[in-house]
Amino acid sequence: MHWKRAIIWILIPLCTACGMGEAQLKKEKEASAHYKLGISYINDNLLQKAFIEFQKAIEIDPGYRDGYYALGHVHFMQQSYGEAVTSFQKAVTIDPKYSDAYNYLGKVYEAQGKLDQAIIEYEQALKNPQYDTPEKPHLNLGLVYLKQEKYDQAVRSFQSVLRITPPGEVIAVADNGLGKAYFQMGKIKEAIASYQEAIRIAPSYVDAHLNLASAYLKEGSKGLAAGTFKKVVELSPQSPQAKKAQEFLDALR
Repeated sequence: MHWKRAIIWILIPLCTACGMGEAQLKKEKEASAHYKLGISYINDNLLQKAFIEFQKAIEIDPGYRDGYYALGHVHFMQQSYGEAVTSFQKAVTIDPKYSDAYNYLGKVYEAQGKLDQAIIEYEQALKNPQYDTPEKPHLNLGLVYLKQEKYDQAVRSFQSVLRITPPGEVIAVADNGLGKAYFQMGKIKEAIASYQEAIRIAPSYVDAHLNLASAYLKEGSKGLAAGTFKKVVELSPQSPQAKKAQEFLDALR
């Protein structure tokens, strides 16, 4: 709108605005080039090189929100949680509707054990009606509520994921989480059904198999439990889950 007013009144400010626009476009292009190079380094697990490129991107364009998001990701991977928080907070300051940054900020707080703060950030991510992947903060909310032993809230969060997401990995994790919540609430049949659904979607989901076996055992179905514990060992022989499953198998003999 400012440019339109300049066209009406005088010519010189219009030219100045054009120059500023060209300069900004050049700045954004250069920042984007460094950002893309940083992403390629991330894909190759070269975190320090990625960090340098993301730093260059935001030095060139201090308003480049994705540069701060990417920088936050590197800090998180390096377990530099304070720096990660600063980067993600800068990203949402630039764009208050940046739901992915709020969601990641929640993950950082969760990693620090600040679960109430994590919930605030996940809920903030969901306030944007145009957010195209709301299943992510819904899932994260469910997992936090499990940690807090708030099982009713966990169930609602996982059910939200199941309502809005096509079948896939996220759905399997939500079904597994839903099963855990039901199990803790004493709803063993519902827990078994949820674990079975998780396995139907992701047949090699070791955690879901182990949880299903435990639910069978709780129900008193020792034969089904033993068969499912054996499946855990077959799927991932060297995993902690397999070690736990083998302990149950030894106890059932």
